[in-house]
Amino acid sequence: MSATPESDVTVASTSEKLLIAEAKWQSYTEVTLTKVDKNYPKQIFSQSIGLLLLILAALVVVMTLNQALGRNEYLIISGVLIAGVVLTLIRFLAAKKLRYGVLEHEILIRQGLWWIKTTALPYSRLQHVSLSQNPLQRRFNLATIKCFSAGSGAAEIFLPGLSFTLAEKLRQHLLNKASYHQQPLSSDISSDISSNIGSGISSDTSSNISSNLGSDISSNIGSDISSDTSSNISPAINTEKPLTKEAADE
Repeated sequence: MSATPESDVTVASTSEKLLIAEAKWQSYTEVTLTKVDKNYPKQIFSQSIGLLLLILAALVVVMTLNQALGRNEYLIISGVLIAGVVLTLIRFLAAKKLRYGVLEHEILIRQGLWWIKTTALPYSRLQHVSLSQNPLQRRFNLATIKCFSAGSGAAEIFLPGLSFTLAEKLRQHLLNKASYHQQPLSSDISSDISSNIGSGISSDTSSNISSNLGSDISSNIGSDISSDTSSNISPAINTEKPLTKEAADE
């Protein structure tokens, strides 16, 4: 049986420490989401009806110019009318189901009638927030919020159906949250750079002090040894004189 590599065991143990139990997962279904303004479904209904009437009017004009209205033309108009009514009803119900939530670390939106889609954008990735209002929204005093993330050209959060006052307040809140969540990153980088520079300066200073002390001690010891040796040798050489013949005979 082959032994398990030590690196695999280390990675496995580290992953187990980072795992969170399923019971501790936070579900978006536990978050109470907020409905959009009550005038938003009315805006969608008015917009859909107006677009449908415009299409029908254009269709009738084209058919009238081509030939006199017959049975087939009426069937086409009836089909377009039925399809337009169905689409208007679907958009109206989808507008009533639109929800959003402003959480501590992110903003999320849930939309869809049968196919439910939930999109969340963390404040740490939020880069730009725009507010727009078309003429029909202005009539109902509504506005749309668009949230863009870093490196994304399209809006990740598209939230229509807010009152203009609430949209202005939400936009400012999101910008404040984004600046607050992105500030610690720059401060951490600055502290890391400062600590690295400080440790580098300390290590360089210590090495320079050590080298200077070593060279000073070596030079001092060398000079002391040289002076002591010279002083000891010089008297011995100067005092020892050769004996004369008379002194030897005595």
